Amino acid sequence: MASSMLKVEIYDPDVEIWESYEERLILFFQANEVEDDKKKVAILLSSMGAKGYGLLKNLVSPDKPSSKKFDEICGTLREYYNPKPPVLLERFRFYNYNQSSSTTIAEFLAELKRMTSTCNFGSFLKDALRDRFVCGIYDNNIQKKALVGRRFTNAG
Repeated sequence: MASSMLKVEIYDPDVEIWESYEERLILFFQANEVEDDKKKVAILLSSMGAKGYGLLKNLVSPDKPSSKKFDEICGTLREYYNPKPPVLLERFRFYNYNQSSSTTIAEFLAELKRMTSTCNFGSFLKDALRDRFVCGIYDNNIQKKALVGRRFTNAG
């Protein structure tokens, strides 16, 4: 089996986000029936290039990258390449986002929903989304209707 295996590309953060590379690695392992975690680690480490390996070595120091499980390595690299933005910053962006005159209500709502994914609203999510939706509507007439209690069917 090993002789027929294709080579894994070196990860290049200028070309691809880590999550996409990780997905392709998992598909590579499925296609080549690689199930053993140590083998997954060996394939990843031997194909990541000197720059990537050096970075990973620094990130897991004083441990060696080869002592980590595949999921741990991927989690470490995921955090490095795509750190979670500060919740306060994401909420600031959310609360300051308003519908523009060229944006439809559906587009505005979709963008607000997308923005909530990094706001960590928890059980307050529906209220925050409703409040920002109503406060950020561009058309004053629609906004007034929403504020006086007329049911707005697209808001949820």
